[in-house]
Amino acid sequence: MSTKKLLTAAAILLVTVPPAFAARRTKGSAQEYFKQGYALYQKAFADGTPENADRKQAAKAIKAYNTAIGMDPDLDTVSAAYRVYHSLGLCYEAVGADDKAIEAYRKAFQSKPDNPMLPLYAARLRYRMNDVPRSAANLALALRKAKAANKDKALVKMVKGNPFFASMLKSDLNRGIVSEYETETGVQAPEAAVDDTKEEMRDAIRDTPPDQRRQILAETQADSAALRRLASADEEFRFNRFREAIDGYNETLVLNQESAVLNATQLSLVYERMGAAYNRLGLSNGAIKALRFAVQEMPGNANAYYQLSLAYAVSGKYSQSLRALGESFKNAPSDAELRKISLLARTDSELEPIRDLPGFQTLLGPTMERLQARR
Repeated sequence: MSTKKLLTAAAILLVTVPPAFAARRTKGSAQEYFKQGYALYQKAFADGTPENADRKQAAKAIKAYNTAIGMDPDLDTVSAAYRVYHSLGLCYEAVGADDKAIEAYRKAFQSKPDNPMLPLYAARLRYRMNDVPRSAANLALALRKAKAANKDKALVKMVKGNPFFASMLKSDLNRGIVSEYETETGVQAPEAAVDDTKEEMRDAIRDTPPDQRRQILAETQADSAALRRLASADEEFRFNRFREAIDGYNETLVLNQESAVLNATQLSLVYERMGAAYNRLGLSNGAIKALRFAVQEMPGNANAYYQLSLAYAVSGKYSQSLRALGESFKNAPSDAELRKISLLARTDSELEPIRDLPGFQTLLGPTMERLQARR
């Protein structure tokens, strides 16, 4: 069966073709642009995949969709918002805007959190972006959602048989996740694996029904595993074992996908440390990717912005470096922290390429004046 037919079958299985948008529409309305965007999306994907899509038609679809979203941010005029974001994500993939595609898939999943195909598309794209840990996390999420709908066997069969998704299985991590569901027919935690007699467990847990007790114990163990791995990764970082630290932070993220023990601030700090480790190894591309996640999880993370400025400068992306440095100054939580960041900005060798640029003085001058005035 061709890839195009396989993708069509997948769409019928779990992401049905959108119905027509609501009947009432006026020329130039949001609804008209939604319809136009979907028509262009269909033209762009006549050959089935982002790699084979018509980039010009995909770009036109993106423009139409974004015009509609600008007019109707809550997508009140469409019957299924997730379908808009899903097709928008595919169009972004087609034009090479992978980060925007991930964001569109995220919004699609927020709109339809019981649909397992949406994290599966994100898993496939993250694997193609060489972000294997987050690909694995999205794949595991897709399988959990499919299991809840009694469609996990169908999803596993599709992932293994559909070339569009099967490329993810080149990763040992992704292959292991699928194998677990396949060999255990969707049972993620065998009963024998849970020890519910440990003395450290609270009486309240012992008094719950057996099925709930097993679930609580499994979740507690998952939480502990994530936190233990994070602690060991931090230890590696403190002793300048940066490659080992990066591996530890990646494993922490995978474990956290199951337990969700880390909040947004903690996740931002994990990505910040990972980005700093990449910077110390001279791997600026990896640093940029991790640090962008850091500021996405916590937009006020001044240290992450500073590390991002370093990575951009080393990569020759001077305008981005200046913007990140400005965000670092802007988000410094105290005068002491701002003073420290401004000193580093004037002395760190990574920022030497941007210190002679007019934009650097434009940022630094007012910052220094502000600090002097507060003394």
